[in-house]
Amino acid sequence: MVKVALADERSFSPPLGLPQSIFTDLVIGLAFLFNILVIGLFYAGYIAKPKNKGAANAVSHLVTLLSDALLGIKAG
Repeated sequence: MVKVALADERSFSPPLGLPQSIFTDLVIGLAFLFNILVIGLFYAGYIAKPKNKGAANAVSHLVTLLSDALLGIKAG
């Protein structure tokens, strides 16, 4: 099964004609920045002394959205 998948001539080509290595680095960099954002919001909403309700609410919505997407549940 794996050999058949690897032998498939239709492979993923990154958008905008970017080379695969640059596209991979770009995706990893954006995921890293997203993680920093979530950690910052989590800190501001739950750990910091003057807790920010907006940050806590944003983290709650992100966790709900991502868990629903992971489980395949349609939010709405």
